Amino acid sequence: MKQLKLNFDGVKEDFFYRSQSNYNNYKLKPYDGDTGTTVQPVVKDYLQFSFIGRNKIESHKDVANLMAVLESKSAEHFFVVHVNKNGDPLIQYIATGNRDSVVVDKLNIHAVASFHNTKDLYLVHNHPSGNLKPSKADISLTENIVDGFRFLNINVNHLIINTYKKEYVLLDNESRFMNYPREMDNMDFIHRAVTLHDMDILREPIGKVTNSKDAFTLIQQKRFSANSKFGVFVLATNNTVVANFLVEEFNLKSIAKALTSVPNGVSVIGYGNREVGDIKTIQKKLDSFGVPLLDYIQFNSNSIAVKEAYKSYADNDLLREVQEIYGTNSVYKESAVTSIKR
Repeated sequence: MKQLKLNFDGVKEDFFYRSQSNYNNYKLKPYDGDTGTTVQPVVKDYLQFSFIGRNKIESHKDVANLMAVLESKSAEHFFVVHVNKNGDPLIQYIATGNRDSVVVDKLNIHAVASFHNTKDLYLVHNHPSGNLKPSKADISLTENIVDGFRFLNINVNHLIINTYKKEYVLLDNESRFMNYPREMDNMDFIHRAVTLHDMDILREPIGKVTNSKDAFTLIQQKRFSANSKFGVFVLATNNTVVANFLVEEFNLKSIAKALTSVPNGVSVIGYGNREVGDIKTIQKKLDSFGVPLLDYIQFNSNSIAVKEAYKSYADNDLLREVQEIYGTNSVYKESAVTSIKR
């Protein structure tokens, strides 16, 4: 009788991740009692598929060739190809769905874009049915990500891969789409994909915040000069503050960089010793990624004022109405996680 042989190295499993990541340089400052993060993103190699294409990516045609492996898949797979200013691609695995849908985490995309200094971003997924026409969900997701990345000057396009005809659809940043044939040429460079689905726990959360008073109690522990200074608290789903970053300006870029560097961050609270005039614009842009800006706490820099007085933009209706308890997302229509279904 033959004995069943088991393979425990994971190589032949559907989802195999290299245990020793080659991205050890992706390290953030651990929380030191003042600034930093209590959790660390983990970038891992994703080895389910092999990708062969050009060394540099010059256009969507190169991306279609690179992702040709999706043509033979019976379930929808969602990837993102990040291209920096030098044309270097980094393929990011997002999710696997079923025959007609897949769930996409937009914050994961944003985090790797910050890591790779992405200039051009290509969303890529396949339609196992062979139907190349973008669904309403495909178009809506593309528009949402285009809007979210526009303020970072990142160009976004979306490729839908055909199963049978070696064709693909390009859905551009103006929601226009066109069919293209896939032309194989100069396919001699092997690329790997990465995933950002894990995190290292560096220490306990900084604190718990359920209202503006809790937020200000944490802020009181920081030292501020009379010069303009701002900070960003990143919160996890259980209202715990998992990161605190000091930023030069309280704007979309600084908030996005802070938020997307924290793998379990779902909402933010800003604070500073100056008014923020475009707070609703910032909030609207963060909404496109399903991230609530729960509050902005303004205070003076002198010690007496810091101890006794602050202004909560949420409490004073300078932000739209938010939840009585920070961190619940019931009033927000958008979500950082979106399902595209045909």
